[in-house]
Amino acid sequence: MTKEAVVAVLSEIVQQKWADAKKAFDTSRAGATSDQSKQEGKYDTRSVEESYLAHGLAQSVVEYENALADLENCRKSPANQTVKVGSLIRCQRGGEPVSFLLSYSGGGIEAVIEDEEITIITPESPLAKKLNEKSAGDRVAAFVISEIL
Repeated sequence: MTKEAVVAVLSEIVQQKWADAKKAFDTSRAGATSDQSKQEGKYDTRSVEESYLAHGLAQSVVEYENALADLENCRKSPANQTVKVGSLIRCQRGGEPVSFLLSYSGGGIEAVIEDEEITIITPESPLAKKLNEKSAGDRVAAFVISEIL
């Protein structure tokens, strides 16, 4: 499994999440600005609630757009001897393979590729802080780093 293949699969997942968030945002924005959502009484808060929802969904859309751009940067990032942003870190946990892609955004997004669990982690995460600047063969928590791509 190459880093390019991992990034391609993760990009597909993020692209789908972006499309879902964009569709939900468009629906929510339309509901917030619709004539049918006008306040009918002082306790009717439908349009305000729709506006808050639309705002939150707009933030999600931007976060997914940032994640896509950061994944592209990870794809272009050269392999290093130590863990850095853009690295694909392949590890073993109890004999099972598990990998992490260190990216500035998209933390927590997961995929299973060729029976291997892959998770995007961000530099702010506790695990990334422990992995930072480590090399192949190093032990971090319950993981042993087997390869850095």
